[in-house]
Amino acid sequence: PPASVQSPLERVQEQVAVLEEAVRQGEMVEVGFLGELEEASGELAESLEDPGEVELVDRMAAVSAASKEYELLQTVEEQSSGFEARVLEVSLAAAENVLEKLGATPEPEPTASPEPTASPTATPSPSLTPTAGGEATPTPSPTPAPTE
Repeated sequence: PPASVQSPLERVQEQVAVLEEAVRQGEMVEVGFLGELEEASGELAESLEDPGEVELVDRMAAVSAASKEYELLQTVEEQSSGFEARVLEVSLAAAENVLEKLGATPEPEPTASPEPTASPTATPSPSLTPTAGGEATPTPSPTPAPTE
């Protein structure tokens, strides 16, 4: 059947893909587009009102789409000001609403991102380096199991 009527989830997924591309290219996101995205997110949130209606796979897809949307909008918001920033606030709230309906509220990101260089630079634990002779790798017994 022709997919002329998109579900709210499909609309959000499609728009998040467009948004992601714009962010990657460093393009300005149009306010009109943000309005559509916010509208689609609102519809998606409404469609999630009745959990019995939403299949698990769709819920997972919605969480992934909405959280990606939220991240991307935050990125765009950092680079925008004035009217556009206000529109972004509304879009972010719509994405957050979807995530709340799904029980996956985004953690508000602190503007100063914490340094991730705390643990990776720690010396690797000795258990990861198999330098302890041949006992680290058990040799399979050469006797084949009898086939009957």
